[in-house]
Amino acid sequence: MEEKRYRLAVVANRPQPYHSAFFRTLAARPEIDLTVYYLSDVGVGAAADADFGRYRSDYPLLDGYRSRFLRNRAPWPDRSRFTGTFHPELFSRLHPRHHDAVLLQGWFGLSVWLGYGLSWIRRLPILFRSEANPADPTRRQWAPLKNIFLPLVLRRCRALLTIGTRNAEFYRRYGIPEEKLFWTPYAVDNDFFQQQRAALQPRRAGLRRELGLPAEAVVLLYAGRLAPEKGLDNLLQALHRLAAPGVWLLLAGEGRSRKALEEQARSLPLPRVLFLGLQGQKQLARSYVAADIFALPSHREPWGLVVNEAMNFALPVLVSERAGAVPDLVEGGENGFVFPPGDPDALAGCLRRLVNDPALRQRMGQRSLERIQAWSHRGSALTTLQALRFALPERGT
Repeated sequence: MEEKRYRLAVVANRPQPYHSAFFRTLAARPEIDLTVYYLSDVGVGAAADADFGRYRSDYPLLDGYRSRFLRNRAPWPDRSRFTGTFHPELFSRLHPRHHDAVLLQGWFGLSVWLGYGLSWIRRLPILFRSEANPADPTRRQWAPLKNIFLPLVLRRCRALLTIGTRNAEFYRRYGIPEEKLFWTPYAVDNDFFQQQRAALQPRRAGLRRELGLPAEAVVLLYAGRLAPEKGLDNLLQALHRLAAPGVWLLLAGEGRSRKALEEQARSLPLPRVLFLGLQGQKQLARSYVAADIFALPSHREPWGLVVNEAMNFALPVLVSERAGAVPDLVEGGENGFVFPPGDPDALAGCLRRLVNDPALRQRMGQRSLERIQAWSHRGSALTTLQALRFALPERGT
C-alpha cells in the first residue's frame, strides 16, 4: 500500500538558524508535508528580543520550507513572560482538517500549552522536542509542579525527538519508554559554517588586524547572550588569574549584563577584552576564524549550540559541565576541557594548558572538526519520519 504524505505542523517560538536547518531537512523529505507556525518574527520582522533588541539575521531563516507567522493577541505581549503570548489562530490551524500530527518545541509560554491542549483534545498526535537536560538546575519553586505535571504531559506525547544523550536521559527519568524516543541530534548547519571557514581562513591575519589584535596574540572567544547565567564574570576572573599578557578575550553578543561586565573588566583591570556586540551568523564566522580557543562557562546551559559552531571552525572548546552538549560533543583532553561551573581557578587551569601549548590547540581543534562531522541534521528527517509512522500506525505503508 502506498504511503501518504504526513501533514506535519510545527509550533515554534521564533525563527532561529539552528531550527531552520532542521526544518529544511524535514521539508525536503517527500513523505513530509511541513508547515511551521511561528509565534514571533524576532530576527526577520519588527519584534524585539529582550537581550538583543531589534535585529535582522544574515542567515536564510525562512528558505526551503513553508512557514506562517501568527499574531500575538496577548494583552501585554512579552515573550519572556509565560502569559505574554496568546495566539488564538492556533484554534483554527491545529485541526485534523489541516494536519495529521503536531511537533511542539519546549514548554514555555501560554501559546505552547494552548497548542498542546488543542492537539490533545482534537486527538492530533503530538511529537515533542526540547532542550531538557537533567544537569540543568531547576528553580526550587517549580520542582514540585514539574515532578507532578511533566510525566503526565510527556506520556501523552506519541513520540519524543531526542537531541542528545542528556536529553534522552531526562525523558527516561520521567518514565518514557524507549520505543517512544527518536534520535534527532541538536545540530547547526555544518555545511554553512564550514563554507564560511573555507572562505575566511585565508584572510585570518587580516581579520585579526581589523579587530586590533597583535599577530602573536592567543585569542579566546565567547559568543552568546551577555547574561548572568552564562558565567562570564568567572571567565573574566579566570583571565585575570591567568595573568598572561598575550591573551585577548572577544565577547560576541549583547545582553543585560554588558555594563556590569565592562565595569568588571575595568576594575580587574583587563585591557585586552573586546566587546564586539551582536553579530549575525556570517559576521560571527569572522570572529570564529580570528579565535584560537572557544569558551562557554555557563552556570545554566540546556545545550550550547555555539559549541557546535566553534567545532566547525576547528577550535578547541572549554565548556562548563552543565552544558547539555558535553557528553556528545566534548571529550575532555581530546577536543577541549570540561570544568565545574562557577570555578574560575579550574577554568584558568584549563586555559593555561591551551595558551602555553600551540601544538595542543592545533591537535584539539582538528579533533573538534572531525568530531562535529558526525553531529549533523543528516538522518534526522528519516528519524522524524519513523516517529510519524510510530505515532500514526493506522496510516501504514
